[in-house]
Amino acid sequence: LMNSCDAMRRLYDAWQAVPAHAPAVLIDLPVAADVHSAAFFAGEIRRLAGILEAWGGTKPTAERTRAGIAQHEALAALLSDLAARVNRGAWTDGPARLQETINGAATAPFADSIARIRERLAEPEEEAAEGVPLYLFGNVLPDPEAFRMLAACGARIAASDLCTGTRLFQPIAAGPGAEPCEALAAALLGRRPCARTFDPARPLRLADDVLEQARNAGARGVICHTVKFCDPYLARLASVRRVLQEAEMPL
Repeated sequence: LMNSCDAMRRLYDAWQAVPAHAPAVLIDLPVAADVHSAAFFAGEIRRLAGILEAWGGTKPTAERTRAGIAQHEALAALLSDLAARVNRGAWTDGPARLQETINGAATAPFADSIARIRERLAEPEEEAAEGVPLYLFGNVLPDPEAFRMLAACGARIAASDLCTGTRLFQPIAAGPGAEPCEALAAALLGRRPCARTFDPARPLRLADDVLEQARNAGARGVICHTVKFCDPYLARLASVRRVLQEAEMPL
C-alpha cells in the first residue's frame, strides 16, 4: 500500500489486525517533486523491490523493469487516445465505457488491455454527443454508473481528472540508460499532480490547473467529486472554489 494519505495508512494498520493476513508493505510517497523527494522515493522503490524478491523468489532486473515501463507507456498512450475520443463525445456512452476500460486495465495484464483498447480505437467515430460540457475532477470515482447518471442529467463530460481515471495511467517515461529506480521515482513524482502533491512555489497550483483544464475543454461548469476523509482535496477545495468564482466558472 502507498502511504499517500491517512486513510491508506489506517487501512494498512487495519490489515495487520486481520487474522492470518497476507503479508503487506507500506511505501512512503513524498508530497513534493524536488530532487530530495525523488532520491528518497527511489530508496522506497528499491525497498519494495527487495520485499517483492523475498516474497516471490525472483529478483527484479533493470531489463525487466524497463520492459514493464515500456509496456505501461504503450497502454497509457492508447488510453489517452481513447479518452480524447470520449472527450469529443464521439463514442456512445463514452465516459462510462472509458471508466470500465480503465478499471479493467488496472486489474488485467497490460498486454490484454493493450489488445482490447486497440480494438476499440479501430471502431469508427460516432456523431458528437449532446449535453452541457462539464469538467470533472477529484479523487475516487470508479463506478461507471456514476457517469451514466451525469449523462442522464444532461451533462457531457468534456474532460476529467480523477485518481481512478486517466491519471491512473499517465506516462512515466524514464530516460534511456538511467538507473531504473531513480528514473521511475523522478518520473512518477513528476506526473500531473493531484491535491496531495504540494508545490511550495505555487500553493494555488491545483486551483489554477482546474480552471485551465476546464477552459481548454470548453466546459461551462466544473464538478468536483471527493470521497469522505480525503483531507488533501478538502483542504484545497476552498482555493479552487475561490479561483473558479473569480473566473465566473460554476462549480
